[in-house]
Amino acid sequence: MAEAPTPPSSSPGTSQAAPAQTPYERAREAALVMLVANGVLCLMKVAAGWWGHSFALTADGINNLTDVGLSAALFVALRLASRPPDAKHPYGHGKIEPEVARLVGLFILATSGGIFGEAASRFNDEHQAPSSLVLVVASAAIVVKEVMYRYMRRIAEETNSGALMADALNHRFDVAATGCVLLGTLSVTVGGPSWAFTDDVSAMAVAVLMAVLSVRLIFSSSSELLDEMPPDDVLNEVRRIAAEVPQVRGVEKLLGRKVGLKYFLDIHVELPPQMTVQEGHEVARKVRDRIIEGMPNVAGVLVHMEPAGLESGEATPRAEEPLSANP
Repeated sequence: MAEAPTPPSSSPGTSQAAPAQTPYERAREAALVMLVANGVLCLMKVAAGWWGHSFALTADGINNLTDVGLSAALFVALRLASRPPDAKHPYGHGKIEPEVARLVGLFILATSGGIFGEAASRFNDEHQAPSSLVLVVASAAIVVKEVMYRYMRRIAEETNSGALMADALNHRFDVAATGCVLLGTLSVTVGGPSWAFTDDVSAMAVAVLMAVLSVRLIFSSSSELLDEMPPDDVLNEVRRIAAEVPQVRGVEKLLGRKVGLKYFLDIHVELPPQMTVQEGHEVARKVRDRIIEGMPNVAGVLVHMEPAGLESGEATPRAEEPLSANP
């Protein structure tokens, strides 16, 4: 038996590069950054809304409080989802991520209903017009939220996280929500105290945007939990890689589902009918290995062998059970 190679010794003055982050580590880091940023924005908006007499900005701050909850839930979910497969969960724990996102979506929907009802009840009440402090904080928040959206969208695309992409879209909705606050405050500034009701209108607009966001989040999370097929670009790339393996005559069927940040695939490849089981097994193994090597977002591939070019009623030399090429 050959000895395992001895790792090269490093001298005290030699610096070693830090190991690259895994997709789950990058996603958790992004969720933590968003948690802190949303917490700061929440405090700023609620304080400015209270001192500046703007219920709309206060409601927007509460909206950011739900963002804090979403970021915290995503951080915990991503940590749990990164646990390796076990005997009871052979596909891993990745489904925790969309399930937590869906629960947070339901909470945001309930919160939006409360904000809308409170704003509607205040609509005919006399209250002070918002101060200029509200304009300053709302303007700054719009810039910060747009930066947060671009950052989270980039990380979501790099890690293939649907939950992070939903959170990124949440930040884009927050830009629109804070824009409503800014517009309502400008209306009062230009129109005078008689236009103070536009602050409540802005709060209602924030609530509506929160409801729209929550429905989108619930729908996307539920689709992933129901094993929605991978996007066409992923499926086309799998077919291309499989077709390039020698002896593969074609791809008869391809199914897939997303678990966490990666996909699990079932692929039926057509092989020459005169192949032995052992030869077919080797080809199936090559198909699996090439797909996993060429597509980092694929975690597992189950390869089934089908005879190519035979009529349905003709006898085939293949085994009764499909061959699994999983390790």
